[in-house]
Amino acid sequence: MARVIFIQRIWHEYGGPALISGVLKRRGHSVELFIGNNPDRFLDKILPRDIAAFSIMTGEDDWALEVSGKIKRKKNILTVFGGPHPTYFPEIIEHPSVDVTCCGEGEFAMLDLADSRDKNADYSNIPNLSVKIQGVVKRNEVRPLIPDLDQLPFADRALYYKYPLLRNSPMKPFIVSRGCIFSCNFCFNEKLKTIYSGKGEYVRFRSPKNVVQEIKETESKYGLKYIYFMDDLFVFNKSWLQNFGALYSKEVKKPFACSASVKTLNEENIRLLKDIGCKTVSFGVETGNEDSRKKLLNKHISNAEIEQVASLLKKHKLKFITFNMVGLPGEKARDVLETVKLNIKIRADYPRCSILTPYPGTRIAEMFKDRLNSGKISSLDQQSKISFNNPEARKLKNLHYFFQTAVIFPGALSFIKILISFPPNIVFKIWWLIVYFFIIAKSESRNMPQTLISSLKTFAHSH
Repeated sequence: MARVIFIQRIWHEYGGPALISGVLKRRGHSVELFIGNNPDRFLDKILPRDIAAFSIMTGEDDWALEVSGKIKRKKNILTVFGGPHPTYFPEIIEHPSVDVTCCGEGEFAMLDLADSRDKNADYSNIPNLSVKIQGVVKRNEVRPLIPDLDQLPFADRALYYKYPLLRNSPMKPFIVSRGCIFSCNFCFNEKLKTIYSGKGEYVRFRSPKNVVQEIKETESKYGLKYIYFMDDLFVFNKSWLQNFGALYSKEVKKPFACSASVKTLNEENIRLLKDIGCKTVSFGVETGNEDSRKKLLNKHISNAEIEQVASLLKKHKLKFITFNMVGLPGEKARDVLETVKLNIKIRADYPRCSILTPYPGTRIAEMFKDRLNSGKISSLDQQSKISFNNPEARKLKNLHYFFQTAVIFPGALSFIKILISFPPNIVFKIWWLIVYFFIIAKSESRNMPQTLISSLKTFAHSH
């Protein structure tokens, strides 16, 4: 049987590799996972016939290519790159450290590849894969979307839970659906819909029974106190949510967090979430400027709608996470302050703020095309230079550092307005890290030491 080695640098449980592992092991193949960017730590465990697999986001590609190159120089094994970055940047197949790339859903593409390698058969025509053999690249079309998600095995958590840091986390992640009905200009869903046009229903949900079975199995094997549903849009299908809620309340009864859109959060859905054990809901605010939200981000949500949903969540005593961003095209400090003030007004429990990443291939990237470096963004530093390339870059970067502080401690806003005029510095960044860790730990029911350890391990293995 074939043996696949997944390699990642971040101490986090990814859904993709765990699901692929479940599919491969069901067929009898072997799967291992190593976390860390130094291949010397695990090189002696890699065998000549292994397949080294990297599931990466844009921004991790430089790291993955470097590690893949080291492995190929010492072991010369087959390397496969999957995940969002190879899906939207298929040209990565041209790099000498990459033999195969996987576009879109990877479960059955990787199974076909493992089967072919096991039989020493040709694997150049497998749907979803681009394959390079002796310098020649064969690009294949994507197969239809998996219509019934229940046909997939449960995520192979043993892949990750050999690491005590991940196994002992009281919060366990689950995925119940795929796809999103919205087409935000900064999100990957728009392009993925195009890639899979005519290939099946884009938005799909697992059956409530299937989800509950996985939760119960995970609890019996590893224990859990809190559940995080990682879906982009957990609250969408009203009938599904009602059926799931009835079963979940009866057989699971665990507190959980989920994501939704302001457009899908009405009082009936919020009341149902509360009744079945939801503690925290996440939704995107992005910016406090309605025109920017609609015209730049293609999110047709008004501030009044955001305020109404926040009021309903407060009424039903559900805490909420808001997702916000800085660095929109032409954005000024006063625009970010609008976003801060909107979060203060709605009394956001756990505000989060990120720097807009104009990934090439998204519509928002067209507004940054004169600043993109040959269509490549490989680090936060490059991302910051692109998003903050304007006269108020200093203030914008500092507002990113102090955004959460300003929302949680509104009384500090006047002082923060003074601080943002100073040059960004290590003290500001350290303060941001402290507040960020605190909010992550609180919003995801993690303990602070565990959150800090996982972050430090990721940082240490990335340098």
